[in-house]
Amino acid sequence: MVNFPKSLSLKRVLKLLKAKKNPYAAFELLDSMTRHLNYNHSPNVFHHILHRLVDPKLIAHVNWVVGLVQTQKYKCPENVALKVIKAYTKNSMPDKALAVFQQMEENFRCARRKVIQFSAECIH
Repeated sequence: MVNFPKSLSLKRVLKLLKAKKNPYAAFELLDSMTRHLNYNHSPNVFHHILHRLVDPKLIAHVNWVVGLVQTQKYKCPENVALKVIKAYTKNSMPDKALAVFQQMEENFRCARRKVIQFSAECIH
């Protein structure tokens, strides 16, 4: 367990995560920060960690991040939900990707505008 200062700025958190070369080490750091009482997540942190968890060996941790967004009732922009959809799609998990799309307003508290636009661009 890492000892954290009493408060962490969002900029500092992102810098710490980016400094981790190993994606799993970055995930473990985020997990430790989640338990830190004074730490508040940001959509930028979610986006960064999700980008790093696309690897097939780490895809199970995407579920943890999605669960954290859901339970903490974070409001995330569409690009965070889109990153989850891309991760599941890249790992041949179309059912999970579809479920995220169908529940994104409820789970991420964001509109589907960009995702619908992205989907339309992929079709053409």
